[in-house]
Amino acid sequence: DCLAHRVAKNDGALPQYFVENSHPAIIDRPTWNRVQEELARRTGKRKVKEIGTTTEQGKYSGKYALTELLVCGECGKPYRRVTWSRNGQKKSVWRCISRLDYGKKYCKNSPSLEENVLHTAILGAVANLAQENTAALDILKQHIGIELAVVDQCQCQNPDTVNFKTYRKSYKHKKTIFNDPSEYAVFENTHEAIIDRDTFDRVQQLRAAGKRRHDKSGRLCLFSGITYCADCGSRMYFSSGASMKPENDHFVCSGFRTKKRSCDSSHYIRRVVLESLILEQIQRVTAFAAEHEREFAEMLRQNSEVKSRKELADGKRRLMQAERRIAELDNIVKRLYEDNISGKLTDERFMKLSRDYEKEQQDLAVQAEALSKQISEQEQQTLDLERFLRQVRKYTQVKELTPTLLHELVERIEVHAPDRSLGRREQKIDVLFDFVGLVDTLELPESNEVLAE
Repeated sequence: DCLAHRVAKNDGALPQYFVENSHPAIIDRPTWNRVQEELARRTGKRKVKEIGTTTEQGKYSGKYALTELLVCGECGKPYRRVTWSRNGQKKSVWRCISRLDYGKKYCKNSPSLEENVLHTAILGAVANLAQENTAALDILKQHIGIELAVVDQCQCQNPDTVNFKTYRKSYKHKKTIFNDPSEYAVFENTHEAIIDRDTFDRVQQLRAAGKRRHDKSGRLCLFSGITYCADCGSRMYFSSGASMKPENDHFVCSGFRTKKRSCDSSHYIRRVVLESLILEQIQRVTAFAAEHEREFAEMLRQNSEVKSRKELADGKRRLMQAERRIAELDNIVKRLYEDNISGKLTDERFMKLSRDYEKEQQDLAVQAEALSKQISEQEQQTLDLERFLRQVRKYTQVKELTPTLLHELVERIEVHAPDRSLGRREQKIDVLFDFVGLVDTLELPESNEVLAE
């Protein structure tokens, strides 16, 4: 009504028009039709329990996997999950609703089914169907993939139990606060793992590196999140664009671009160049490891021992300097206190100097604690050659880079600044492999040569 400004539903008083496919759909039509059927089913749902309900409208509940799927074969009523408690022990069973409400008046022979027995029987039937029907197997794999994708980063994927993830300030406050991961109580190997620990740890590293996002060009790079500047340690930004040719996609140092860190060079390197260098290095290492596994393992072990000894000696030297300085500061504060008592130093001057020395001492104490922890970890750390060789054996002939290959072999890529001192542009790339670190400095011989020495 244009005068009263009221909108009324057109029940046929005026012509109606139905236009199909007039705009792009958000979901496909079969899914939309199934959703409408489910909405209609829930709207028209009536109660199944007749005793103890106040309304005729039923309640939809998908709390359990078998809800509304089990039906009594004698009376046709649905089954409901109940919990039996006997002698302090609880057991979940499924029983006919008519049997629960009226006893044996209408349903005399419906059995009570234990939940674990039901689950075992249903899983066995699904497994038999998947073996006989390839279409059912494909649907099962699809649903398993969806469920695994939904699983978030949680400690339940590995065999550890983690407590004290959250806390509350008081019983009066209902807000839950998350604890720092360092305050977690972790009990290792308390249950069977869904995935092995190596895979779980590697996935957490990749998740911490950040999500690879599509830019306007729609192109993604394999090295996003694992490529770093060798000078300042910042991540390398992947630069691409719709107007940029794929061969011009490149990486630049984020510290240099954002000016958040002091880096004198952008460390510019094109993606295609980086891909060729990484592929060449992986082919070189995997081919040599496949042909000369014993010599390769020995070279890595020697290199790791030299590097570990150097890092350990450097850490102990820095720890000794910090501890010596902490002892010196204690003596200095004592002398300042004596000078203040004797009147040689004013109270204001004493307070200022004592605050500065105490702050320095606190910083040194934190540094000493971190160095002590680092030294203990280095002393216990061993080179896990077998785990690396186990990964290398799967890739004896590498022809192209794939995300799976890269994530299983490479942990980090460091890009150095270009060198133009010889009149041409040269740039060094360090590839740090999983479990063994840097392999490039070993100067591996060609894989077709036999080690005579």
